[in-house]
Order: sequence, then C-alpha cells, then structure tokens
Amino acid sequence: DGNVIIIYRSVNGGDLYYSKKRRNGDWREVEAIKGKVNTTYFETSGCITSDKKRFFFVSERPGKGLGNGDIWVATKTGSYEYAEPVNLGNVVNSIDDEVSVFVHPDGNTIFFASNGKNSIGGYDIFKSEFKDGKWSTPMNLGYPINTLGDEKQFSLTADGKKAYITS
Repeated sequence: DGNVIIIYRSVNGGDLYYSKKRRNGDWREVEAIKGKVNTTYFETSGCITSDKKRFFFVSERPGKGLGNGDIWVATKTGSYEYAEPVNLGNVVNSIDDEVSVFVHPDGNTIFFASNGKNSIGGYDIFKSEFKDGKWSTPMNLGYPINTLGDEKQFSLTADGKKAYITS
C-alpha cells in the first residue's frame, strides 16, 4: 500500500527491518522484523503480502534449506511479527541460488531470480503461482526480460501493465 518499506541491514549476518510511514508522510525509525524471520544467518529480500499476513524472504539458514539462498514464507502472529518460516521447497528452490523474491499484490504469485533453474543467462527472472495448496513449477519469463546477463530484481504493478527489472 506504499505505507511500509522492508529494509535489509548488514547486521547480525544480515537481517530484515521495516518502517511505516507517518500520517505526515515522514518515515518512522526502522524496527527489526519480529519473530522467527531473522537469524544469525543471511536474510534479505523481504516482501510482505498486501493483507500483511505472509512475509516472503530469502535466507541462507541451514537445516531445511536446499541451496545457497532459498525462498521462505512466514505467517503473521502479531504486528510485524512472524512465526517459524517454511521453505517453499524444491519445486521453487534449487540447490543453487534464489534471490530477490517479489510477491504480487494478489498474494499468490511470486517472481524471483535464480541461477539454478533453466537459466538462459546467469540469474533469470521466474514466476510461480500458489494454486490448490502448492507452488507451480517456476516459469522462466524468457527474452527480452531475461538475457545472457544477470537479471536480479523484478517488480510488477498491481494492474500487471508495467514491470521494473534490474539487469
């Protein structure tokens, strides 16, 4: 809704923070995401659903991770507090690196970059949808979105008419 920003800070291995906009338009001091999202491992690329009930992010935490950076999701338990995250699993994550997750305002579509899933370059942008309780096989967005180089960040307007990428 444009009133909350998620911020990465190189603190404690790399943690995620948030700031909310005041009524006068100024941003409040940043606060760490509460709950089980941040660890002593690298967490980045936080993205919250429009209903604020789920928080997607990338983490290099060990244990249930599949590769370098994996995409995880945590469910809201309080005000910017989230429960134990769940790895999106091997349909979405690879043994390589997933980065820069973006959740569309519909709450059930994610876009992310990966260098391990049918990539035509280094990192490519992929799309996966949550349907019938599971994530779809990620679809490479192809050329001209993806090139022989690295495409790492992607966001899409709510109406789906304009995308922003870094390449």
